[in-house]
Amino acid sequence: MSTHRIQVLSLFRRLLRYSDELVLTDQNYYRRRIRVEFDKNKDATDKVASKLIQKGERLLELKRLL
Repeated sequence: MSTHRIQVLSLFRRLLRYSDELVLTDQNYYRRRIRVEFDKNKDATDKVASKLIQKGERLLELKRLL
């Protein structure tokens, strides 16, 4: 399994877990949005994937929505 794939799956799981902490946001909408964004970028190149992973990590760090 490639490094990016492992990072992407880890990020995906952490974003889904974060949805359990949301209070003022529709959790189902948030989960759907995560899936849509990941599906949309599933064929991204390594360079683009790296940037998207960084963006996702930053979103989790700042506790912001997509």
